Amino acid sequence: MLTLILAEAELELIPENIVMHPQVQRAAAAKDKRASRTILDSSMHHEALRQVPEGERRGRPDLVHFSLLLGLDSALNQADELRIVVHTRNDQRIAINPDTRLMRHYPRFIGLMEKLFYDGASPKDNPLLILEDGWTLPRIIEHHKAGPVVTLSEKGTPVEPGEYLAKRHAQSPDLTVVLGAFPHGDFHSPPETWSAEVVGLGGTALSVWTVELAILPHWQLACGVFTRYLSPFP
Repeated sequence: MLTLILAEAELELIPENIVMHPQVQRAAAAKDKRASRTILDSSMHHEALRQVPEGERRGRPDLVHFSLLLGLDSALNQADELRIVVHTRNDQRIAINPDTRLMRHYPRFIGLMEKLFYDGASPKDNPLLILEDGWTLPRIIEHHKAGPVVTLSEKGTPVEPGEYLAKRHAQSPDLTVVLGAFPHGDFHSPPETWSAEVVGLGGTALSVWTVELAILPHWQLACGVFTRYLSPFP
């Protein structure tokens, strides 16, 4: 089982101090929603983001969208060998049922997130997505981890993903991987405090979905996800 934690995800509602910003108000009016119930998105709120701390890295729900699509659509998830949890910058946890099928259309995904942040669950009956406050990253890791905890960081020890994951799987069939779901910069606290190991893919800054694409196929191969379904030749 691979547990994937999307950490410090830049997914949040509009911060209070920019709710009345003209750009935020215009974007909310176009959707016929209250600004305070809309998701911060740098593609629409870039001017307003200049007024919030760390504005240059906030408002990136697209990182979560792409990462969830990759994970939930993977063969690893179809084989029930993957769990994904989202941790937001505001210490909220989004627990995701592996059977969730997200919409591909980005604006519809944003609408889903806005509803989730308001209702706390989607759908309300038998929810596939649950959002809860008060979940720090260490708490999420401790609650959801299976096997050793490894964090991917550009500052980590460089590894070749195929060789590294094959070795990890040989040691344990379970692994927890923490990925930073933010566009640039580093984790707000040292990953060594929650990880057995901090590794990187060549020491360069890579998008979260690029790192995910390097992990999923190799863990699928290590798990034998495809070969387990093949019938022997007669």
